[in-house]
Amino acid sequence: LAYTDFPHKDIFNYHLQVIIYYRGEVNQNIEPTDDEWNDISSIEDRIFDGINPDKQKPNAILIARRIYSSEVVLFFAIHDEVLANNALQPLTQSNKFLMPWEFEMKPDHAWESLAPYFKAFSVNPKNQSLH
Repeated sequence: LAYTDFPHKDIFNYHLQVIIYYRGEVNQNIEPTDDEWNDISSIEDRIFDGINPDKQKPNAILIARRIYSSEVVLFFAIHDEVLANNALQPLTQSNKFLMPWEFEMKPDHAWESLAPYFKAFSVNPKNQSLH
């Protein structure tokens, strides 16, 4: 919700989508198991550190995470697409990860690719509840 009126959309004007394919073992809540979450978190941390090398001046903002049908999808807004791409390309070639993953990045100056996620978590003004 905080990003719907984000004032720096012109600076973070690329959309990065990362898809992590987990093994499909799920717990009773239809989510990855604790062991899988550990593996997913490790991949997410390496990706985030790669695309955000300077913690004082972020290059990427995590907008949303979606879990669906043996996939975890991360949605980022990116400032410097070259820096992000140069960090991600070698990681995709690494065999250090326990799960396969891929990414796609494209210009998104108006954050149109992210709009459905903002709409999904919008607040109903009549009762202030999420819908």
